[in-house]
Amino acid sequence: MVFRQNDLGHSRLGIAIRKTVCNAARRNRLKRWIREVFRKDPLLQGLALDVVVVVKQSGRDLRFDEIQEEFGRLLRKVL
Repeated sequence: MVFRQNDLGHSRLGIAIRKTVCNAARRNRLKRWIREVFRKDPLLQGLALDVVVVVKQSGRDLRFDEIQEEFGRLLRKVL
């Protein structure tokens, strides 16, 4: 994950998953889960951050709760 401050007054999300990581159905599911975690994360409320999530080969088999934990851990580390 890459974090940068922005001047927009709200946070934005970018997601990158290569086709070689997993099939289309799994990529779409991962993107939906990442967007949901981003949308519901209480730490992002009131912040103006650009967040880019790059899913590597090792992240293709993560479950929703694991994505949520990892996202929160990395966000707390940055803040």
